[in-house]
Amino acid sequence: MKLYELPRNSYFSIQDDPTQEIFLFDHVDGMYSVCFTMQQELFHLAAWTDVNVVKPVKTFAGGQPNYVQAHA
Repeated sequence: MKLYELPRNSYFSIQDDPTQEIFLFDHVDGMYSVCFTMQQELFHLAAWTDVNVVKPVKTFAGGQPNYVQAHA
């Protein structure tokens, strides 16, 4: 799936990224996107980046969500 195909406020990881870092997609702004890491760092990824959708499945006692890869 391409990043530009995601709905706003979707969680995703970048395909073929060994770190599997989770990002929050905000919106596409021209050729690039506005995304945030879970540490709320701003990233401008290319809108055509291949991504995998992830979804929160439960919340820990501290309020931090746990994420799992969505099945395609």
